[in-house]
Amino acid sequence: MLSSPFRKLALLNTVLMLGFGAIALADNSAGPRKLTVTSFNIRYYGTGGEMTGTPEMEKRDPKLKEFIQKMIPASDIIVFQEITDPARLEKNILPLGWRCLNYDSAFANHQHVVLCHSGNFKIKREPNDNNDIIDEVSIDGGKSRPALHAIVTDSAGKDVARVIGVHLKAYPEESKTRQMQIDKIAAYLNSVSNKSLPVLITGDFNTYNADKTGELKPDATLFDDAFKRDGVVIGQAPHPSKATYKNLKGQVSKFDHFWISPSLKPVGAVKVFGVCNIDTSATVSTTTQGNPYLNLQYYYDNISDHCPVTLTVGY
Repeated sequence: MLSSPFRKLALLNTVLMLGFGAIALADNSAGPRKLTVTSFNIRYYGTGGEMTGTPEMEKRDPKLKEFIQKMIPASDIIVFQEITDPARLEKNILPLGWRCLNYDSAFANHQHVVLCHSGNFKIKREPNDNNDIIDEVSIDGGKSRPALHAIVTDSAGKDVARVIGVHLKAYPEESKTRQMQIDKIAAYLNSVSNKSLPVLITGDFNTYNADKTGELKPDATLFDDAFKRDGVVIGQAPHPSKATYKNLKGQVSKFDHFWISPSLKPVGAVKVFGVCNIDTSATVSTTTQGNPYLNLQYYYDNISDHCPVTLTVGY
């Protein structure tokens, strides 16, 4: 259950995102201290959006670069999912000056979680860990995705927050697996050297409602229960949008979220790019409201089946 301030924000901020910013680089030179984080699942980036695809099939680079620079709110950190070629992402898609954190995988076409940051902030490793992942979150002999984590520091070298990127197990029938993965993240947070450092967890949680999973509660509520049971004080950020995923049949789901510590104060609700939450059934032309990315077929072909989600927090 969210605290009262979180509930009020959820009611006050019903923002539908239709397009933002001219460049994905935030300006923190003045005013309150803020951190803007975006999570973005790019469908099998590096293999043309197909699980069995090849690098030669990947034609989305120009459109993805334009979309990230023009349609995503100015961000300090972007956590990507489904990245089969992290080096290509950093080289071809991101603005100059951005750097990315990644990990190795022995499996072909592994869907990497990748954490990228602008020059406004730096990242460093948890002092008592020997890598940048929570290994126990990965299952299936390492085939599935671990959680990627880093400590974010500001220009003065001050630790701002611990950011964790996830891509939990997919499909409704895997609810208990996702709960186990959340338990592993909670156990990790209970083991870190600085437990007072605020935490922000984001990514593709593959959450479903109880009518899909057969559980007594929706996945998101079960995650809240797990964190509380494990003694981790954290709650879901205000997220009023209906969907963050839409396929070409118009079927929608709400997979992508933020969980944050109470000391990280949301500046408004989570923003979701508009194509996932507008009626696309009557769309015929390649443009909608003058923006081609609001056409579902165009968006799917050139970008993804997930919409980016963005949250700004004060710290």
